[in-house]
Parts: sequence; structure tokens; C-alpha cells
Amino acid sequence: MRKTKDLNVCISLLEDVQRGGSVNSEQKLSVERVVGELKRVRRKPDPSRTEQHESIRKIVEELLRAFQKRD
Repeated sequence: MRKTKDLNVCISLLEDVQRGGSVNSEQKLSVERVVGELKRVRRKPDPSRTEQHESIRKIVEELLRAFQKRD
């Protein structure tokens, strides 16, 4: 139960970022993909450790790509 509650909070926070005016359209799409990945994880009843690590990697890579400053 705790896992679902924590994931719901993460999803809600990311959706707030997505709705905000401080992100561009590319960043919004990245956040949307991350929210989709979190929802996928939330639906899995008992993901393996490997699946958890893969999801975390996907999420972090996507967010870094979207919000990292490019010179």
C-alpha cells in the first residue's frame, strides 16, 4: 500500500510540473513519458529488483535529458 501511495504522490507532483508554465513542450513530453513509466510500475504487483532498477534508470535518464542545461 505504501508503494502505491508514494508513486501516486510522485505522479501528482510531476503532473503539476507538466501543467506549469515554466517548462517547454519538449520537457512536458518527457515528463509525460516519466509519468507513464511510473504508472506502469504502479500497475505491476511485485516487480523484480531488475525491473525496478530498469524503470529508475529510464526515469532518471529521461528527466536529465529534459532538464539538463545544454551549452
